[in-house]
Amino acid sequence: MARADDNLGGGLEPSLTAASRITLHELVIRPEAEDWIVGRVELEEFVAIPQLGVRAIRLLSDGHTVNETRQRLESEDDDAIEVLSFVEQLRELGFLKAIDGIVVDGARDEIASSLPWIRPRFVGWLFSGSLRAVYAGLCAVALVTMGLRPSLLPRYGDLFISRSTTTVVVADTAISLALMGLHELAHLVAARSLGVPARISWGTRLFDLVAQTSMPGVWAVSRRERMRCYLAGLAFEAVLASVVIIVLAAANLHGAAGRTGSAIVALILLGFLMQLLVFKRTDVYFVVADLIGARNLHDDACRYLLTRLRVLVSRARRRAPPASPAQLGLMDRREYRLVRGYAWFMVAGSAASAAGLAAYIVPAIATLFARSRVELMTGISHQDYVAAADAATSMAILCGSWILFLIVFIRSRGAWWRRLHRTG
Repeated sequence: MARADDNLGGGLEPSLTAASRITLHELVIRPEAEDWIVGRVELEEFVAIPQLGVRAIRLLSDGHTVNETRQRLESEDDDAIEVLSFVEQLRELGFLKAIDGIVVDGARDEIASSLPWIRPRFVGWLFSGSLRAVYAGLCAVALVTMGLRPSLLPRYGDLFISRSTTTVVVADTAISLALMGLHELAHLVAARSLGVPARISWGTRLFDLVAQTSMPGVWAVSRRERMRCYLAGLAFEAVLASVVIIVLAAANLHGAAGRTGSAIVALILLGFLMQLLVFKRTDVYFVVADLIGARNLHDDACRYLLTRLRVLVSRARRRAPPASPAQLGLMDRREYRLVRGYAWFMVAGSAASAAGLAAYIVPAIATLFARSRVELMTGISHQDYVAAADAATSMAILCGSWILFLIVFIRSRGAWWRRLHRTG
């Protein structure tokens, strides 16, 4: 997150002492399992703290000084926290509004949301109980329809809607991009129906270029409501595929319309299968991580693996092993086992994906690119400009997608690497 160049206190940086009285921004404070979630929605910054930390926040909010808060906590609990250090952490998170009347707001910039005009009152009705019943009914009808007409079951061949390679590449790419955009829009609408800010951007998942919806503010709502946000994309695609299947069966569509409809269903099914690869940060990953109570499973697993690698390097150089990140040290045994298990599962899954990429995807793309290049040169030499344009289009899509992947990968990894190395 960006930090402002100055604050609103006329350039005066307020100092924090034991005698200070602080003013906090409006914070979300709610119980979550054995901890409490505390956060500021507009910054999308949330932390899990124990009950004692919540008690300290409430005492500070009531006007007690840092020292008075410490004394009250010590009289109430033998395991009192170090309040001054705790308040410093709140300041770093952007939760403090003022210290001794001097405004400190401006240390963190608010996060811009995509399509901010979408309000809960505009989209909340889409998640009503009656409409959820309609969605479930459509899915049930589609399943029955496919059972009665097995020819409607999605197949790999449905992706090839034409004999022209370029037509297949262009059509499948266009359909995939449209589905990707609608999928992420469904996440954003689900988040916005709960008043949670969200933004859509490009990102990468291992070797894949993806659109992604960032919505850390979901920690301001209950687990059931978070599931709505996590699963909205998959739910939308399930309903869309069901509608397409029903239309294909009812209208008995053939030709280009029928092939396009079948390709849509096949690509949606392929997307469902990709979501099951939970060693990436897929929608299903977020559901699983939330259900097992590992709030930052992927990054913690990366920290664990990075620590293990540093230990191996230190042993090879006969140096003292490095200290584990603070996040790992603060975990209980259960969460640490989950993180460690997921870390090695992530290594295995990533290795398998890399092998599949090297063995199948890269050769297939290279072959397709080589054929398109030959067709381009042949078309130019024979003055068949239609064929040349056809080949050039395929090459442009293939090159463009990988160039875009590399750009997004490089840009996104800087912020991820800095977040991974946080020790607070």
